[in-house]
Amino acid sequence: QVALRELHQVYDYIGVDTASVLESADADVACECADGVLIAARAAISRRGTLRRAVEQLHPAPICGVVLLDA
Repeated sequence: QVALRELHQVYDYIGVDTASVLESADADVACECADGVLIAARAAISRRGTLRRAVEQLHPAPICGVVLLDA
C-alpha cells in the first residue's frame, strides 16, 4: 500500500493487473486498496454467470467498467 500511495501522488490513474478473480485471491487483495475495478471479459468465452460471480466476489469495490477482449 505504501508504494501505491506514493505512485498516487504522481499519477492520476494507476492500473494493477491481477490473476483471474475466480482463480486467485490476488484480485481481492488488490481491490482493497483500489478506487475501482475494471473487469476484462473475453468475447464468446466469458459467460454471464461467471462475470456475475466475479462482480459478487469483488463487492463492495466499485466496478468502473468492463473491457471486452477478442471482439
